[in-house]
Amino acid sequence: MSTAMSTVSHSSALQLDQLVRWIQPTAQADSKRRSIFEFVKSRILHNHLSSTQIPPKVLMCGSFPLKTYLPDADLDVAVIFPSNSESSSEASSILRINDDLCRSALHPPASPST
Repeated sequence: MSTAMSTVSHSSALQLDQLVRWIQPTAQADSKRRSIFEFVKSRILHNHLSSTQIPPKVLMCGSFPLKTYLPDADLDVAVIFPSNSESSSEASSILRINDDLCRSALHPPASPST
């Protein structure tokens, strides 16, 4: 690679790095989203757990784990049920989880800091 090409590539890489740092969320925004994810995850696990069931995996996906989300972006969550789950049990769990999250949105629990 020529020196001129190397300089352009280095300059482009620096500009790209600056752009990524500029659009990344703040530590405060990231902390708030992480708290929301942990709350959603706890509600999902709470509504699915029983002594005979293996809990599902609850994962962050989309722009959140990549830290490329915008301030008004949604929070994408994937719930992976164990392969030995019955589909009727999964459907029932999904309905309970959805109902619980909707109720929590309407009547959020008190914040520990208040």
